[in-house]
Amino acid sequence: MGNNSKELIETAKEFLESYKQEIGKLAKTGSKSIPLSFQNLTSFSHELSESMLNQSTDTIRLLELALEETGLITNGHIEIIELPSSRKIRIKDIRAQNLRKISYLDVILQFKSEIYPNVLNRKFECPSCGSIISVQGASKPKRCSCGRKSDFNQLGKDVGDAIDITCRDVKEEGEKRVDSRKFSINRANITSKIDEFTEGSKIRLIGFPIIEEKIVSGIDKSEYSFEILNVELLEKAEEMEMTLIKNELNLRDFLFRYPDYIEPNLTRVAVERRFDNVSEYYQDSKSGRADLIFIDEFGSHLIIELKIEGHTKAIGQLKNYVMAYARENGIDEKNIRKMIGCLGASSTLERECKKGGVELKIFDKIKKTFKNDHLSDIPDSMKNFKLPSEASFVTEEKAFDIDKLSTGVTASQKNKILLVKEAVIRFESKVGKLIPIEELQKELGDKMDLGSLEEIIEKLCIAGDLFKPKRGFVQRM
Repeated sequence: MGNNSKELIETAKEFLESYKQEIGKLAKTGSKSIPLSFQNLTSFSHELSESMLNQSTDTIRLLELALEETGLITNGHIEIIELPSSRKIRIKDIRAQNLRKISYLDVILQFKSEIYPNVLNRKFECPSCGSIISVQGASKPKRCSCGRKSDFNQLGKDVGDAIDITCRDVKEEGEKRVDSRKFSINRANITSKIDEFTEGSKIRLIGFPIIEEKIVSGIDKSEYSFEILNVELLEKAEEMEMTLIKNELNLRDFLFRYPDYIEPNLTRVAVERRFDNVSEYYQDSKSGRADLIFIDEFGSHLIIELKIEGHTKAIGQLKNYVMAYARENGIDEKNIRKMIGCLGASSTLERECKKGGVELKIFDKIKKTFKNDHLSDIPDSMKNFKLPSEASFVTEEKAFDIDKLSTGVTASQKNKILLVKEAVIRFESKVGKLIPIEELQKELGDKMDLGSLEEIIEKLCIAGDLFKPKRGFVQRM
């Protein structure tokens, strides 16, 4: 930060002294997180606030160093709050000019993993000269100052809690699709906060854009990510009482209004779509109505048949609608996903869905507020919708996005995919990027046999989420 770093650290100490009472109260509770208002920082020192905006990472370190030197608290974490609106960005707009500059993202929390152990740093001893070498993460030292390059003795490691989240931009008026991104968080103060949030909530991520390096098919690849320093809950996704879902109409209208509850980035096509001459499977069914039709983010069509209590007859009805929809719109049936949605399912329905290549979605919890009436704002045009002949759809790759595998993948398989994904992430923190498949199977234990694991790995490799750098090993893209 140049020659004025000493002056800035003294200014930072003075600023923190003004927070002495609040910091003292937090220290008594055992908290290591110190929320600091950017507005108060600006009022106290123009130089310090300008440094925070333009040299964010260095200024955060400076404030945490000053906090340590004041003796007010040890190993404290600075959490910046109340940033100016000019610092708001969206996932899709992150560019090089934003790197390392403090910003915030208002996003929807789509998914959060379980909390898992993460190696923060390791200490090694050099056998040649006795030097102690500290390295971040699960990596090993590449070289000692004495010249030695291998066979260092590990002395210990620091392990902390970590969590992975997937978030998407909040949709703006007129937008049909939005960008989503996965973030890994290993700051204990943020991990515990995120763990309390409900999926579907609107949250604010405060931090700064960074470049994340990874290896794809043996080639180094860079992509934009976001270093998270603080999180705030903006709007909670309340869990509704299931007594409000009294019939298919309630469930249908709820899902059409909140399609993210089915999966992210669905585009609405039609609700209660009528089809004629659908008697392939049931001769007494000359016409019928498909409850919901969407297009997913990869361009596949999704037709959903809803049943409050799942019944195998719905499978035949759904296949009728798929054939009629494909015929009317000139679409290959292979490009149409079939899904049964219900509040509960028997083992028979699960088995028949798996046999028929039908996805099964059980809506056991609804994580949105919902009024006990059907929607009045669904346009009638949605009930008689036909795709324009020139319709085309753009696909894009997402890192470890299991929804990209949705076509033909059952709910059971999706659960297995999620288990493998989380196990791979945990293993990376233990052994690095190159993961032995045999050890991965041991990690999963009785949750999955080796044959099932290899089947899921193949699906993830086809989807571009994993690859096999050599026989018997797997690596995340």
